[in-house]
Amino acid sequence: MTARLKSDVIIYPITDGTATAAGFLRDKENIIGLVSVAVAAGLPYFQIREKHLPDGLLLELTQRAAEAVSGTKTKLLLNGRIDIACKGGADGVHLPSDGVSVAEARDLCNREMIVAVSTHSPEEVLRAKADGADLVVFGPVFATPGKGEPKGIDGLRAACQIAGEMPVIALGGITGENVDAVIEAGAAGFAAIRYLNDKENLKKLGEWLKSDRRGVFRRQVRKPARKQGRNEFA
Repeated sequence: MTARLKSDVIIYPITDGTATAAGFLRDKENIIGLVSVAVAAGLPYFQIREKHLPDGLLLELTQRAAEAVSGTKTKLLLNGRIDIACKGGADGVHLPSDGVSVAEARDLCNREMIVAVSTHSPEEVLRAKADGADLVVFGPVFATPGKGEPKGIDGLRAACQIAGEMPVIALGGITGENVDAVIEAGAAGFAAIRYLNDKENLKKLGEWLKSDRRGVFRRQVRKPARKQGRNEFA
């Protein structure tokens, strides 16, 4: 399969889920800063995934983030909470694989919205496609602590073949050394939590997407501070 041109690669940051009520002011500004960098980099999606915040604070964060992406190409998705996504002005929602159906999510919001779905098997990808999902995140592709058995490149390729024109975003253990194989397997791009919660990494990937160079990701990104020294995106 021919690899996608880099300008077509979807880079999908997901917040790290560490925001708390006690540290909300600091955490909110940090997340809004990440959103602003994603907007400047021209990334198409940004997901808020903060399960420890009470509803009122999650709504406030969503509203601020929605203001930050308003009028830009970056679309804001909220993980799981359809009610707060709708009320807070998010562009869409990211559903778990065992959550409500895509149709039910759209009915609950009663307006046009983007619906992404987490998937872990080709069968789940097929179901999300039949339900009318706009895109799916598939993983873990490679070994990632606490995320279960990796699906591997073959599993990702099978998911992409079943998805057809629906974008499949790879997640889990993706590094500068294996991201090319992920794209060549048919993935529309990759999502990441730890790696893409670094503003400098977001900036560098934005520069890479806008440049005329065709090199691989490993030439454009810096390694996160990890003992293992892996250039890991997940």
